[in-house]
Amino acid sequence: MTSMIATKRLYLRQWQASDRARFAEMNADPKVMAYFPKLLTPALSNTIANKCQKLIEEHGWGFWVVARKDGADKSDDFIGMVGLNNAHADMPLPLLSRLVGVCTRIIGG
Repeated sequence: MTSMIATKRLYLRQWQASDRARFAEMNADPKVMAYFPKLLTPALSNTIANKCQKLIEEHGWGFWVVARKDGADKSDDFIGMVGLNNAHADMPLPLLSRLVGVCTRIIGG
């Protein structure tokens, strides 16, 4: 089942193969990753994207792609990711789920 959540300008959708390059670019950008432990290699970015896709396939929820509705080329509409994940024992707060969002920076905006 493919589901999508839409707003006026954005939609959340399942991962596609065409998202991998933009996701790797985002994860290699020092400004985007400033508050993360390290920059990610393309291989590690692909591993994370695959896990995100599998989580949605298995549970119906997880980390979705954030995409622009006005993207001229639908294969290049990826602007980031957002979603839910199970909490882990080593997290600072005893939350059942956490919301994580990462979006690429907009150049010149």
